[in-house]
Amino acid sequence: MKLSGDGMVKQISLSAVYCTDRHGVIGLRGENTNYYQPINCKLDKRWFIQLTKGKTVLMDANTARALVEETGKLLPNRKNIVLTTNKALASLLEDISIASAADLEIWSSLEPLESYNASEEIIVIGGVHILEQLHDKIDTWYVTEFDCDVTTHRPCYMRNGETAYTQFPFILSNIGWTADNFIQEGFERVAYSAFSDVDEYTNLPVTGYFVEYKRV
Repeated sequence: MKLSGDGMVKQISLSAVYCTDRHGVIGLRGENTNYYQPINCKLDKRWFIQLTKGKTVLMDANTARALVEETGKLLPNRKNIVLTTNKALASLLEDISIASAADLEIWSSLEPLESYNASEEIIVIGGVHILEQLHDKIDTWYVTEFDCDVTTHRPCYMRNGETAYTQFPFILSNIGWTADNFIQEGFERVAYSAFSDVDEYTNLPVTGYFVEYKRV
């Protein structure tokens, strides 16, 4: 990803990590409007830690809220960048970061990317709006592709009587695996590993693939 800052062109390593079912669903909306990942298993958590530990992660307000609600803290051993204009949330996150000694930056927009340290890799961890804004600038995607349909695998949260879920930005019209869409977008699958585990939400067995796509 090339970004211009102060009249200079910088090469920033911008990546993204997320998990999805076979139809591109990446989040289920909870009763408090936060989005949660559709499936939760130990091997996926382990892969996420391996990919992000010691690096800079970028997330939106919904992702930060869900993280704090689930764990009570921000991600340790990483620089947490949260994109939000909500002053109350920013204040809460700052208090949490002080209490847990977490590294935190609050951004009100994505403009700081223009002058960010080019030697650091930034990994986008959600949510859908940041992925929509940056998907054409992201050079590497780390994807957990669960081989299931989350709408039947897991009881969905209901909002106003309707199932609420979020699909991946540039495969909204696609039914099937995400691989075809990445290829169409100019990416190559460079790593691929199958796994089997248990969904901690439902205690049902799940299978899937850890996949890495790189821009050609």
